[in-house]
Amino acid sequence: MAVASPGCGPAPYCRRHPEQTALYQIVQQHLETYLTLAGEDDWDGQRVPAYVEREFRHYLECGILGLQLRPCQMSGLRA
Repeated sequence: MAVASPGCGPAPYCRRHPEQTALYQIVQQHLETYLTLAGEDDWDGQRVPAYVEREFRHYLECGILGLQLRPCQMSGLRA
């Protein structure tokens, strides 16, 4: 009869805390400014594509536990 070695079970869940990363904080602090400036004439009036804005906003929701109903992913990568 095979017996599992002590300590060889599944690892306990450990939350990643994406809201504490530098990337998250930079996006959180500058997203609205970037979106505003990208729509102005100084940048040739080319707006940010809707899917790009949607991905950034979804990424920011990853750090808010109350909003998480599914695992956070951005372009197939875990946050």
